[in-house]
Parts: sequence; C-alpha cells; structure tokens
Amino acid sequence: MNRLVTALLSLCLCVGFAAAADEDLVFIHHSCGRNWLNNSLHNALLAKNYIDERNDIYYATDVLPDSGRPDSLGPAPGDRTDMNHWVRWFNDYMAGAKSHGCADGTNMIIMFKSCYPASNITSDGSGGDPFTSTKTIANYQAVYRHPSGAGNTYSYGEYTYKPLEDIFAENPQVLFVPVTAPPRHYAPSDATNDTEAHRARVFNNWLKNDWLTSYNAANPGLNNVAVFDWFDVLAYSDSHSTRPNRLRSEYGGTSGDSHPNSTANATSTALFATNASNFIDDAWDAFFNGLAYTLTVTNGSGSGNYDPDDVVAISADTPDSGKLFIRWIGDIGYVSDAYASSTTVTMPAVNISVTATYGWGYTLTVNSGSGSGLYLYSTVVDVSADAAPTGAAFDQWVGDTAGIADPFSAATTYTIPTSSCEITATYLSALPGDLDDDGFVGQGDLDIVLDNWGDDPPADPRADPSGDDFVGQADLDIVLDDWGNGTLP
Repeated sequence: MNRLVTALLSLCLCVGFAAAADEDLVFIHHSCGRNWLNNSLHNALLAKNYIDERNDIYYATDVLPDSGRPDSLGPAPGDRTDMNHWVRWFNDYMAGAKSHGCADGTNMIIMFKSCYPASNITSDGSGGDPFTSTKTIANYQAVYRHPSGAGNTYSYGEYTYKPLEDIFAENPQVLFVPVTAPPRHYAPSDATNDTEAHRARVFNNWLKNDWLTSYNAANPGLNNVAVFDWFDVLAYSDSHSTRPNRLRSEYGGTSGDSHPNSTANATSTALFATNASNFIDDAWDAFFNGLAYTLTVTNGSGSGNYDPDDVVAISADTPDSGKLFIRWIGDIGYVSDAYASSTTVTMPAVNISVTATYGWGYTLTVNSGSGSGLYLYSTVVDVSADAAPTGAAFDQWVGDTAGIADPFSAATTYTIPTSSCEITATYLSALPGDLDDDGFVGQGDLDIVLDNWGDDPPADPRADPSGDDFVGQADLDIVLDDWGNGTLP
C-alpha cells in the first residue's frame, strides 16, 4: 500500500481561476471526518473549480516515513490522529503528506483532525510535552509551539522534532488546515464535565487567535495555515447556563454519541465550503495570494507578483544619450537571454530581482561601406565596403585601422576600442591592360595577347580587351599603354 500522509484540500488555483490538473486535496481523519465527508463535504469539495483529486488518510492507511526519519507511527500511521501524534506526523511523514493518493502532482492543502476524545482536557498542565497522551492545555500547545519559544526543538527516540509552527513555515507551498476536535455529548449521560469542556474551548481559542496571529506575524505573507474551529461550530457557548461547551442538542448532544449528526455535518459543510462566503474559499484566496512571488526589475519593466513557472516579459529602459544596454545582472539563472534588452523570466518559487546595466557607447563611422553605429567597448562589428565604382576595384581600408581584422578585405570585422573611430574604404581605378587581374600590367598580360594573336573570335576572351572579337594590334596597344602600371611592388 502506498504509504503517504496526504493533505486535505489540495487546491490549485483560487476561486475564479481554473484548477491545475496536478494539485489535489487530502484529509487525515477518523470516523467524524468520514461521516462529514459522506454527508456532504466530499461532494462540496469536488464541486470546487480548484480541486482535482480529494484523498484520505484513514484507519489502517499505511504511510512510508520520509527519508532518514523513523516510522514513528507505524505500522499504520492512519490509525494515529490524537493530539500527541501530530508532531510525529509532520516531522516524520511530511513528504508522504504531500503526495498521498495523488495520481500526479502534490497535495497543496493538508487538513487534519483529532477525534472528540481530544476535547476531554483533564488539566491546564505546565511546561508542555507534545509526545504524551496526557490531555492538558500545555501539552496541546506544545504540539504547535515549543514552550521555550521559536527555534527550539524536541528530542524523541534519538530523533529531533520541530513544533508544527516551524514545520508549517518550512512548507510555504502547502496550506495546512487544522480542524479542532468536536465537543462531547451531554445526554443521556455526560461524556465530560464543565471544566474539561471549558479547557477545550480555551485551547481552541488559543490556537485560532493567539497562536495563529503570532504565526502570521512571524511569517508575513505566507497565509498557509487556516484553523477551522469545528468545536465552536458544534458546541453551546462557554456561557451556556446548563450545557456549556457541549455538543448542541440539534447536533446530537442528547444521543449518547459524540459523533456529530447529519444536521451538524450539513451545517458544517455550508460554513466550510458552500456558503457564499465560506471558510475554505477564504482560506484559499489568502493562501493563493501569498503564493505569488515578487519579480523586481530595476532599470526596466516587468516588475510584479507572479506564480511559479509564469513566463514574464521584461524590457530594459531606453539608455541615456551616449549609452547602450550591456546585460542583465542579478538572478539571471531565470532569464532567457541575459544579453537581450527585451527577454523573458521564468518565475521560481522565490522572490528574485534583475537589473539592466548600461555602458558608454563609442561611435564607429564607416565611410563608403556598412557597419556604422554606436557600440560598446570590445564589440566585434561586421563591416563591408560598398561595391566598387565602374572601372574600379576595392583597395583597402584607411583611417583608424588598429581595430580592423584585415584592412585589405572588403568584408571584415572591427573591434571597438575605448574611443570613437572612423574607417574608409578606398578603391583603385581598373587597368584595361591588366588582363590576368593580378594588379599589374606586365609580361603575363602580353603573353595572353600573343598566345591568342589573330584569333577571330578569340578562344580566351581576356585577349580581346578592345572588344572587337579579334586579337590584334588594338589589343596589344592597350597592354602596352598600361605597361608597368599597377599595385604590385
């Protein structure tokens, strides 16, 4: 059997948004939870557009402990839902809680509940031991907060355990929903007494008011814990004249059974899930808003709060006169192209920031060619000479040629220095007598004419510079007129 502790309501998107297909809901409970689900809660939850799967951890459910943790609630952790079990649940089975029953994805909400015997609190207690089965207010409070304050841990069976508030804070992607235990019935015979029942309310008030307020103050923006006070929904008030803090009669208080009846379950579902304003929608809205992470874009646009995996377009601001965008710096592992002024960021599940940086630009002026512009230092720029005029050929680049890769190539590159620079393409007039195109009129050109002398038309068109389709005196004169001219040494 798959051993995992699953979270109650795994919700994927808040009300008004479509649910992601891989986020689920789990409830760790026993018979009271089962009755509530069967009555109306199950259908109400699945009707939500933010719930994909709803999972349960119940009696006999086996859950594997997390790596390196003991199987402290084995062999069937599902059997263990008393108050003194929750510290072990969430220290030893947290990974299981996130994945139990999921076809894919994880449980984003863990809802958990102890049964009604937890409402028989025998004393106020002192100190606080979260592992003991003794039912005192101090022991219950120690489940959520260490008696010595934040950051302190417990030792149990050679392992270190954290109170729930520390576990919850370390799992900001999970919404935890503690459901307080139901009250006890009062007839035909009373299952508790006024003092025990009052202590149950005292603890529940502490949990949903004092403790939760303190937790939210210590973890601003998380909003990942929502306490549903089921006790308060089902019980008479603390000031009731005859049955304070007992299960109301209309909810089964006189039945001799502390399981809330069908009326109680229907009322609970309305408050929890189906009223126009209900507990789980409000809790999810607050949690979902807390899930968004901040992208801060300095010297550019795109700042905002985004969900994990959102792809956000960012753009650098227009540079000041004489400057150019260089690159993005900061959390650039999430930037698609750190050297592009307009690019995208894929949001992680943390707050991140990026900054557009700029540098002075230097002007490259290319006369009689292409490549002019404003560039950063050390930029390698492609430059090309314009096509040579009729009767001429490219000669070389002149000017600030220190940065040019090949001054004798019409198409080359230029590396920008720390100053503005200017280069010019130059050309040589063509020599009609340079028949072999070696840049010099000499014996090679004469040989071409003599080798084809008298041809009509010539087999080698180079031998007819006069263009009269006959190799003769006119062609020889052209070569002789240019004899000795050219660019060769």
